[in-house]
Amino acid sequence: MALDITEIKVYYQPIVDLKTGQCSKYESLLRYPDAQGNYIFPSTEFDRMRKSDKESYFQCTMKMLSEVLRKLETNNEISISLNISYDDIETDERSDKILNKIKNASRVTDRLVLEFIEEKELKDKNLVRKFMQDAKEIGCEFALDDFGKGYATFDPLLSFDFDYLKLDGVLVNNFTEDPRRYYILDMLINMSKRLDITIVAEYVESEEMARALSFIGCDYGQGFYFGRPDPAIRE
Repeated sequence: MALDITEIKVYYQPIVDLKTGQCSKYESLLRYPDAQGNYIFPSTEFDRMRKSDKESYFQCTMKMLSEVLRKLETNNEISISLNISYDDIETDERSDKILNKIKNASRVTDRLVLEFIEEKELKDKNLVRKFMQDAKEIGCEFALDDFGKGYATFDPLLSFDFDYLKLDGVLVNNFTEDPRRYYILDMLINMSKRLDITIVAEYVESEEMARALSFIGCDYGQGFYFGRPDPAIRE
């Protein structure tokens, strides 16, 4: 089934400061109606589109970017992150379209965070560096998403200037009960502080987990404990 891009909606999940409990950051997430009218992430169709119809995939990114920029225009106190992939910037035409749209919303770009998924697709390092440099000059920040998932390496942290490191659930889940996960998290948090990178732990599902993450120095938490994705920004 092909996705009708006009049917896409943007949902927002809170990202909470673990020290203060305050929320001024959100991640934007793509949602699409299923047969029952429930808005879900259409993983199968989206993966198929990404592999076989890159133009439609790019149009999804542009639709998401437009909605996020519009939301930032009407909410002056928040920042929003948006997932972006190597496919979105692999040609000059696509890269320029993204950058031009961001430039046209220059009043809010200092509150826009672009999230690259931690995967081997960041293959042309010069291309990625150039895009990041151009976007940072406009005011954007960058996050490395899903760190720890699959065959994660430190190469993206060595090669690119990320502002945020988002830790996948494979590292966060049950870390208080697993010494290996605990020590790895502790190492990543201390390393990130030395590199001036802000740490966000994903998949936080309990108060106990949030408190433990704060105790070892994690900056922000994201997960169902703080709130599920919703089309409205929590005031």
